[in-house]
Amino acid sequence: MAATPHVVLLFNLLQDVNILRPLAFLARREFGRKILFLVSDKFLERDKQKTWAREVALIAAAVDGTVHVYASELDAYAVLKGKSGVVVTASESHLPAHAETHNVLRVAPSSFLKVTLQHGYECVGFMHNRAHDAAHGRDIRFAADVVCGWCESPRR
Repeated sequence: MAATPHVVLLFNLLQDVNILRPLAFLARREFGRKILFLVSDKFLERDKQKTWAREVALIAAAVDGTVHVYASELDAYAVLKGKSGVVVTASESHLPAHAETHNVLRVAPSSFLKVTLQHGYECVGFMHNRAHDAAHGRDIRFAADVVCGWCESPRR
């Protein structure tokens, strides 16, 4: 019998919590999946008052998930090895600010679908402005199999 697919949520930037929170509840409620929370050590460093780390812990407890902190992509790989499912991150590209999640997606086993739900209405690599081009250039690369964003719905 095949193992139950996992939903893995990857946290690196503090704003990732607001994007991934509803997905955790949706995955648990609608699909009953096991949810793993992979939190980069950089996330914890950025969270000076531990506000967001507590929020991740509360979400994990509410969905009966497990939190793993990783210092390198090899640490994350050790958690993912032998499992399957989907890995979702809210901030990923080859740019330095996204390195922790980008590198995890690069080494994630092929048994996972890798999804980047890029945070915000302006997403580096697409849906961005001239300032993004000036700061980062136009050649933005992703390790995800699927890259998503969102935009304002058209007015009727």
